[in-house]
Amino acid sequence: MTRRDAGDVRRNRLFLPAPRAAHRGCLFALAACRLTAKTPEDYVKRLGISILVAGLFALAGIATTTASSPHSEIATELRPGACGNGQVVVNAVASIVNNADSGVGGNYWAYDTLLRHYMVWKTGPNEYCAIIRDSGWFKTVAGASPGNTGTIAAGVRGLIRGGYRTTTFTGTWSPQWPTFGYIGKLDYQCDLNGNCPGAPVWRDKYFTGITGFDLDWWGWFYHAGPRGTWYNAESGNVGDIKN
Repeated sequence: MTRRDAGDVRRNRLFLPAPRAAHRGCLFALAACRLTAKTPEDYVKRLGISILVAGLFALAGIATTTASSPHSEIATELRPGACGNGQVVVNAVASIVNNADSGVGGNYWAYDTLLRHYMVWKTGPNEYCAIIRDSGWFKTVAGASPGNTGTIAAGVRGLIRGGYRTTTFTGTWSPQWPTFGYIGKLDYQCDLNGNCPGAPVWRDKYFTGITGFDLDWWGWFYHAGPRGTWYNAESGNVGDIKN
């Protein structure tokens, strides 16, 4: 999948089976919030409370799962300590709609609705590290499956969880977006060719003169019930979602 976020590196990822204990509760929260929310903003209010207050991905609980678990990998790579020690300068969320999601075959196979959590640490003079966490749901379009092992019908819905961690980069602090709290609704306006005129470059909303920015780790997990699961990550792809 391509998680479009302001010129971030595009990648094909991998996904994992749902975690057993703490993370399972978060998945239930996602489903419940999705069923009761009437708008993306309502979803953010409902899900934001349950996810952010509960510890965002229940990281502490998930970290105790086996090292070989993809969920454990996500928890480990996206834990706050993965950026090292530093001062939190951004801790904010945005609701994202109409984000086209890409598969291994280069096709765009789904549209995503996400709650995106931006966290940035100042780790040194003009040095920063960021962790971006996504949770939400997707709705498929007809075509090749994300793992490119079959096809998928239109209208299949499922849950997403994952994100990425940046390298340590340098830049001049110049925030235009809120640094804490709710940023707002971002409509990416993507088409199925991957054109997303509404997708902002988030780092440009907080910094100028950026150098050394890249992705140090990324991974997303997709769960579509009987249609399967897909783990799309830096380390490879596992599973698929298909008819």
